[in-house]
Parts: sequence; C-alpha cells; structure tokens
Amino acid sequence: MSFENRYGMRNYSSSRGNLDLSDLIEASENINIEQTRKYLRNVGLRPTRQRIDIFGLLFNNGHRHLTAMDLYRESCENKYSVSQATIYNLLKEFTQKGLLREIAVNGNNIHFDTNTSNHCHFYHENTGKLYDIDDSDIYVLGIPVAPADQEVWRIDVIIRIQDV
Repeated sequence: MSFENRYGMRNYSSSRGNLDLSDLIEASENINIEQTRKYLRNVGLRPTRQRIDIFGLLFNNGHRHLTAMDLYRESCENKYSVSQATIYNLLKEFTQKGLLREIAVNGNNIHFDTNTSNHCHFYHENTGKLYDIDDSDIYVLGIPVAPADQEVWRIDVIIRIQDV
C-alpha cells in the first residue's frame, strides 16, 4: 500500500502558494503527507509516523470537536499502532503548539477543537457533543479589568443545551 493511500491523503494545490493549517482545513481538502511534514516541522515537531497519522485524523475532516477517547477509537478503526498514552501526549503537544484548542466542559471532560479561533460553543448535555456558535449570534458587552500584571487571554463561553 502506498504512503498516500495508507493515510487517505491526496494532493492539495493552490495558486496562493503555501497555505496555513486553517486555510487547508476550511478548504475541506485532505492535507497531503508533505504538507503535514512541513507543517509539523514549522511548529517545532519532528514528523514521526504517529504524529502524521494523528494529524491526518484530526485535520483531514474539517473543523471538529473530539475527546482523546474519540481520537483513540478512530486510530484503532484506521489500524494505527498508537496507545492511549500516546494519544494523550500528542493532543497535549498539539495543543501547546497551538494546533488545537482545549475545552474543559465538566472538570476532566476535555474536548479538543481543531478551530483555534476565538469562538463560543453549545454543549449538548444528552450527547456530550460540542457545537460551534456562529460569532454573529453572541455578543460580549464588556469584560472586567484583569488584575495587575495580567491580561485577558481568551474568553470561553459554553452554553449548555439538552433535549426537551
């Protein structure tokens, strides 16, 4: 089986030249192996087989939300040789490098978002799923002044919904 086929990735070309990760995801195209390697190197990560596998699972399906267990199940379904510990380590690494946004819903219930821009979420209590809220649907009228020597870094809003 060829490398490209194993990872389910196809070539993506653009007249704009080098695209950033967000552009590639929003184009709803699969990111090819060379783009993955280059992107990982650019953020300071060595493009190992496991990083390439997990990167492909995360970013070749558009923006989405998932837990470590969701990603582990997907990796098993794709017959990738990766442990749960490796999944947790890679998610932590990718989050630290700014590739993912970590969203804590209920204490230890951590979701990861491939859309790292500032945006809010619905959390469905019955299914445990997160959904993006369109920026035009929510307004922050004001925020308190941060304590001395600190600044507001990000505002996380999670609106909880349930079935009626």
